[in-house]
Amino acid sequence: MSSTPVAEKANILLVDDTPNNLRLLTSILKGEKYDVRRAINGMTALMGVKASKPDLILLDINMPDMTGYEVCEALKQDVSTAEIPIIFISALDEAIDKVKAFQVGGVDYITKPFEVTEVLVRIETQLALRSTQLQLQRMNQSLELRVQERTEVLEEEMARRREVQNQLFHLANHDVLTGLPNRVWLMKQVEQCIAEAQSNHVSQSQESALLDDGGGGAIDVRASQANIDSPHDPHNSPASQPELSFAVLLLSCNRFKLINDSFGHDVGDQLLLAIAQRFEQVCLAHGCLLTRWSGEEFAILMESVYSVPEVTMLVNALRQAMLAPLIFEQHEVIIGISAGIALGHAQYEQPEHVLRDADTALFQVQATHRDIYQIFHAKMREQAVLSLQLESDLRRALAEHQLSLNYQPIVLLGSEQIIGFEALVRWNHPERGWISPAEFIPVAEATGLIIPLGMWVLREACFQLKRWQRCFPLNISVNLSTKQFAQSDLIETIDQILSASGVDGRFLKLEITESAVMDNAEHATQILAALKARQIQLAIDDFGTGYSSLGYLHRFPVDTLKMDRSFVQWLDEGDGSELASSSNLEIIKATVNIAHALGMNVVAEGIETNQQQQLLTALGCEFGQGYWFSRPLTTEQVETMLASVSEERLLCLS
Repeated sequence: MSSTPVAEKANILLVDDTPNNLRLLTSILKGEKYDVRRAINGMTALMGVKASKPDLILLDINMPDMTGYEVCEALKQDVSTAEIPIIFISALDEAIDKVKAFQVGGVDYITKPFEVTEVLVRIETQLALRSTQLQLQRMNQSLELRVQERTEVLEEEMARRREVQNQLFHLANHDVLTGLPNRVWLMKQVEQCIAEAQSNHVSQSQESALLDDGGGGAIDVRASQANIDSPHDPHNSPASQPELSFAVLLLSCNRFKLINDSFGHDVGDQLLLAIAQRFEQVCLAHGCLLTRWSGEEFAILMESVYSVPEVTMLVNALRQAMLAPLIFEQHEVIIGISAGIALGHAQYEQPEHVLRDADTALFQVQATHRDIYQIFHAKMREQAVLSLQLESDLRRALAEHQLSLNYQPIVLLGSEQIIGFEALVRWNHPERGWISPAEFIPVAEATGLIIPLGMWVLREACFQLKRWQRCFPLNISVNLSTKQFAQSDLIETIDQILSASGVDGRFLKLEITESAVMDNAEHATQILAALKARQIQLAIDDFGTGYSSLGYLHRFPVDTLKMDRSFVQWLDEGDGSELASSSNLEIIKATVNIAHALGMNVVAEGIETNQQQQLLTALGCEFGQGYWFSRPLTTEQVETMLASVSEERLLCLS
């Protein structure tokens, strides 16, 4: 035989009830190296297939107990045997028989008597088809497996990417340190609040219009409110304000920067976490959303607000939560808070505008140093624009030498001898003329310009003092702001100024407010000790208006207490028969006694009458300054004064 089987050792099952046919086909197939099994009837064939599945079946049709059609149908109904190819071999040659053979699942039909070659070719063809089918199945299975594996890999990759995206989204919308939502998240929420407020406003306006069209003559109060320019002005009556929808509070932690600079950023981070936890507890109780805005600033969104007292109640709760000291590294710190509030309504168009107004209100609080909170109103925006212009002008003034110094004499009250002068900065604006320090100093404090401004004052005063000391034995007093006092290079800068001017530290007195030293008593102690090591005199300015903590005051190497002018003004209070009320006198007397007990002298500010001078002298106050003696003078006026007074009028305390 020239034919070669497609599959080596292919297993073929012969099913025929005629023994001669079985022997003949067996001999032929074995000669072609096929494995052959035989079955003499249908039942035996089914049992043999279940025992061991063949690669191909040659099936006779006419058998006594079970026809070939029935055997084929039984095999095709079983999933495990349905794919086995079946070639019918029969003496039936009618077309109908062949059709039925294919209908029940046969793959080929050979008519008896058959040609051996034909049988082998058809067997090889079906085995080849079966082999190809199996290969395709294996390839499909392999492909499916690979697709499944790849799908799993892709799903894992997609899950990983989703996780990374979620992490990135979280990082983009949350603060890393506190885990709170950040300004990006807040802006989105405020934008939604604005949209909701506008939607509600439109709905309410339409409802009012329908009522009005109904002939009732109703007046839509809400619609009239929309025309008010300043919804936040506390002086406006409630009926004139747009309908309140939400509120944003911008909170600043007072004194935080000083603590951060003094103890380091790690301690600052711990402090911020503790503050955030307290704020969060309050916000949870009030149903508000807390966010980290920037640095030591937090922002709170109240999504549904119907009245201003709801907002102020929240602020008071936040303030109450911060009354308990925060403890870290064996230090106790009480952090005050300032709040700027923007009341949200439908007239807002951008979330940036809401936060801008809250920031403007916060700036007002920080500039006044009085209120714990401020609600934004339209006039604040005008003030903010003016402050911004004033800041720009002040920067130019520093660069273009528009500033000058005036000097107010400080005298010995008993004899009115001049012991020195206090340097006071003045600003002659090229367009506005003289600008009051009460106007530009708060702007300098709020913007940080007070640092270069204060150092300029100190430098100018020291150089002027050195020129005067060629003829007159004088001292000079210079104010040192809280922000200057907190600078890490303060001592180095003062050393440079003293060295450049040639002034002996004994003739310089630095005036520092109570808050500057009490904000961080330990840091203040170190700085004051360094100043005293240079023989610089130290004074506590505006004593009695700040902390007035006697428990700390005795620890500081201070030479002078400067009594605030408000105490001096009390001396003119009375019923006409008395020079001053006894309570006012006792307060001043106690202040003087405290200073003397601590080894300090006292300078009274704002003396404007002879009565005030006489009473202060009687109470033991050594020194004073004020309009009763002299207004602040220009350099030329001071030199004219000095030239006209006798040497007895000058007292050097060196």
